[in-house]
Amino acid sequence: MVHTAESPAAPEVLFRTLTSLGGERGWLSHNWAWHVRAAIDRMLGGPGFQPGRRHPTDLAVNDTVDWWVVEEIRPPERLRLYSRMKLPGEGWLEFRVARTPDGGSRLVQMALFHPSGLWGK
Repeated sequence: MVHTAESPAAPEVLFRTLTSLGGERGWLSHNWAWHVRAAIDRMLGGPGFQPGRRHPTDLAVNDTVDWWVVEEIRPPERLRLYSRMKLPGEGWLEFRVARTPDGGSRLVQMALFHPSGLWGK
C-alpha cells in the first residue's frame, strides 16, 4: 500500500516530524487503532505496544519505536521501520521524502508485507 502527499514544509522539517512519531507523541493517524492492534499482538504472544524511546526526536538504526525497529535511516530522505508484531510474514513501514521544485516536500509512505505460509497469503 502506497500513499503520497505534498507539504510546503522543507524535507528536513518533515523528516524531523517523522522521526518524532511513536512513543508519548503517538501516531498522526488512527492512533487508537494502533493501540488496539498492539493489544491483539500482545494476546498472540508478540511484543505489543511498548512505549518509550531512546530519544524523543532522534533515531538511529536498531532503535525501537513502539513495536517497530529502525532498519534504515537516511535523513532527510528515508526512514524504514521493521515490524516486531506477530504477523503471518514480515512487515515494514517506509517513508521517503523528496524536495519539490517549490522547496516543499513530497512524502511517500509505503506499507510493505512479505507473506509467509498459508495465513500470510
